[in-house]
Amino acid sequence: MAASPDGTDHWPAVATRVIDMWRTQPTLDAGNLAAVRAPTLVMAGDDDLMTLEHTAALPRRTTPGRPPSRARPVRRRRRSPPGSTG
Repeated sequence: MAASPDGTDHWPAVATRVIDMWRTQPTLDAGNLAAVRAPTLVMAGDDDLMTLEHTAALPRRTTPGRPPSRARPVRRRRRSPPGSTG
């Protein structure tokens, strides 16, 4: 792994900024999300900080040209490893 050009002693400053970002950003509300008119891909990991309910609500708020009640639900898809038959 490459070392930071600021050195390892810079890590506390980076961690402080990242934690502050988690606590304060983004400051989007449902109205901001409804204003998005571009196709939007919502992605989440299995171990993210956001709840499944929060993640599932995003497509309903950002899907252009489709009423919120008709937005596609969040689906989990398991893919087979490359080279496998199933």
